[in-house]
Amino acid sequence: MANSNQFGLSCALALPLAGSFAIDFARLVAQAERCLASGCSSVTVFGTTGEGASISLAEREQILAALSQTGIQMDQVIGGVTASSVGDAIAQARLVIDKG
Repeated sequence: MANSNQFGLSCALALPLAGSFAIDFARLVAQAERCLASGCSSVTVFGTTGEGASISLAEREQILAALSQTGIQMDQVIGGVTASSVGDAIAQARLVIDKG
């Protein structure tokens, strides 16, 4: 069901890492689902907790794919843009926009 309240509470997700320092996608998805089930209107990924500059474009794409593949509606996901160059910022924004 699409979320019509885009300006409600959005929970900033901390990026969970596995022992190998790889992104723990299962924990990330579980965290997002828990927040949405608890009444948050959306979840925010990519940097509101400070790690945004350390997440590659490929990792951002993997995160969005992991969230969407579990049934989370992409209009419930807000993607942060954290870049020191205009080109990188544009690429990050386009990725989020293209994923919905």
